[in-house]
Amino acid sequence: MFNLFVVIGRVAEISRHKPTDRPYAVTDLILDSTRPYVSENGTPIVDRYRVRLWRGIGEECASVLQKGDIIAVKGRIQSDNMSHQEKIYYNVMLIAEKVSFITVNGLAPEEDRF
Repeated sequence: MFNLFVVIGRVAEISRHKPTDRPYAVTDLILDSTRPYVSENGTPIVDRYRVRLWRGIGEECASVLQKGDIIAVKGRIQSDNMSHQEKIYYNVMLIAEKVSFITVNGLAPEEDRF
């Protein structure tokens, strides 16, 4: 089986690089990505994804990225589920393995950092 995603989008939110109960830290960001087609009334449709960045990749992104920057993210999809009152709820999260900066602070970077 194969578990892979690639998303290009604009950073909507980014958290600080925060420690966890494990010996490494994590950064979360919200990435907005426009679908390749428009709605019935002609407006673009934007999907919003939560992306988790672990360790060094998270630290670098938290220190460099700002709201509005455009990035490409490659990684894997992780699903957690929980039950509440006999209903099962699924929570899907994108786990980043590679981040390429397309624009940072409105400028194209000299090279990919990851």
